[in-house]
Amino acid sequence: MARIRPVARHHAPAVTTRWFDVAVADTPDRLLVRLAARQHAVFTRRQALECGFTPKMIQGRLDLGLWRPWHRGVYGLTGAPVIWISRLMAACLATGGYASHRSAAALFGLWPQGAIEVIVPRGVRRSRSGVVVREAGDLRRGDLSTLDGVPVTTVPRLLVDLAAVLDPSRYEEVLDRAMTRRLVTPDRLRRRAVGVAHGVHGASVLHTALEARGNRPETRLERIVLEILHRGGFDNFEPQVWVTANGERFRLDLADTARKIAVEVDENHHAELSQWKRDVRRQTLLVAMGWTFLRFTEDDAQSPQVIWDRAAAVLARIDNPPGRQSSAEA
Repeated sequence: MARIRPVARHHAPAVTTRWFDVAVADTPDRLLVRLAARQHAVFTRRQALECGFTPKMIQGRLDLGLWRPWHRGVYGLTGAPVIWISRLMAACLATGGYASHRSAAALFGLWPQGAIEVIVPRGVRRSRSGVVVREAGDLRRGDLSTLDGVPVTTVPRLLVDLAAVLDPSRYEEVLDRAMTRRLVTPDRLRRRAVGVAHGVHGASVLHTALEARGNRPETRLERIVLEILHRGGFDNFEPQVWVTANGERFRLDLADTARKIAVEVDENHHAELSQWKRDVRRQTLLVAMGWTFLRFTEDDAQSPQVIWDRAAAVLARIDNPPGRQSSAEA
């Protein structure tokens, strides 16, 4: 596998003044500090040589305690905080692999930080202390990405991998989080799951989860809200409805297409700015086309009457209007 080179990441880690105590000595030190800042204070021996260090200079930095060894041929800058993402970056550099499984899920905010798991192509396994190295014979270019400077598998790929290591209930939780944050859709995950044979370990968990989301709500909370609406007699609401506005296709959590009522289910998490902007644009375009929006939260789902009352008020306004008019309801 080709050596992983430093790549641009979303946020550069903070650089402490202690790092620069040695950065004034010569050009190699300056170059290395800049490189390490893009890699969470971790770098390889080869990268140090490319910055102008000689083997004797490298050993000197180690003897003086200016660098700390992470793995064979992988070092860190002394004084930089020893944190989970630095350990994960060191594991990727040491193995030539990509953060995967629970580590990849943690990078995307879908799993707690802690595990250090990387994936490598079959046949190039390199064991490292404290690192779970997994081999895969079906890694594709589209499975690989970078997040915050760390080589990582994509969300569809990590969800395929997690199906083999998590029990069904925990897997459903992670899948719900990914879909709630719109990091993946059932269709995209289904396309990546093609070729994962039913006999493969974890395949039953994966395929069962996908089959359950055929034409059903994507998340647990969407399912609860839809069930509440149906129990209240609002039977025209359907899940995962696609609509077109201004030449763009948008997906609604739930919708009554006959009356142009969209229901958005907001989980208790902070949406990413890009997703928030897409949601605002979608609502603006659809409201201009006569759609009405209802938004429900997890707190609302604890009180079905709240959902029924708000839905009834919107239906009454649409079905018996003094003058037909649509509006958005936050």
